[in-house]
Amino acid sequence: MELVCDNSELNGIWGAEAPDILVIGGYAIRRDMTVGLLERVKAFKAKHGLDSHCPVKWNMRDLDRPLAAHGLENQKQILIENSDAIRTDLLDALTTAGAVIFVSIIHAYSNNKQVLGKTKQDLVGYSFGNLLMRVGLFCKDSAGGRRVDSLLDWPEANNRAPFTSEYHTGWRYGRSGPEQGGVKYQCGPLAQIAFAPTVAFAGMEFEPRLQLADLVVGAGREFINYSMGKSKKEAFGVQRFKALLPHLYQANGQTLGRGITVSPTNGDLSAAVLKALKSL
Repeated sequence: MELVCDNSELNGIWGAEAPDILVIGGYAIRRDMTVGLLERVKAFKAKHGLDSHCPVKWNMRDLDRPLAAHGLENQKQILIENSDAIRTDLLDALTTAGAVIFVSIIHAYSNNKQVLGKTKQDLVGYSFGNLLMRVGLFCKDSAGGRRVDSLLDWPEANNRAPFTSEYHTGWRYGRSGPEQGGVKYQCGPLAQIAFAPTVAFAGMEFEPRLQLADLVVGAGREFINYSMGKSKKEAFGVQRFKALLPHLYQANGQTLGRGITVSPTNGDLSAAVLKALKSL
């Protein structure tokens, strides 16, 4: 089994001067399905007139550096003009391969840049922990004792600590955060359900699995905007997230708290997400 994740930020309706909502999302997929998935990804890129190794993102306009790394600057216009079709085909390929989707959302409750700057790394680790707990429950039931490897996009400012620290405490001790008062993982220590001892990082521009995770997070961002009244239900991104809903991790028919987690659970954002889920 493989877990592939990306993260992003956005501003809520509360007028934050800095991004006040953190999103970490991605998917779990059986290892034997990955080769076929990556072949379909290359085929879909070629179908749309792209080089089969051309990098993609949810925001196709934000690809200057990745395209330059491949010497494919001339493909940007194709990406922009065909962005909806490309994103649809690639997300459909992901779900057809049996990927299970996870999205973790945290609202920082601050509109002060300085406060957010001091606490952001803690929030990133906490959000990653929320996702890991649910992935652990899924893999405990579905991975059959097979090894679970985790791949993350290379972090902002090369700071891996929020991810590696949270992963280690979850892997070794089955808890999130500090030793005293940390939240326990319901699945137990990740080490006991065959998770690898550490996470791996790679650059999105060279790793199509991370490009797919970026698309998942992008659709998740659009859904959050819809939850906050910033996007219409008919918007492309909202409809793409709606198409992903059947593939989110569920337990006893429950998606919120499983495939989608929102912290704090009793806040305005959590209530808005629940209402939006019911409306799709």
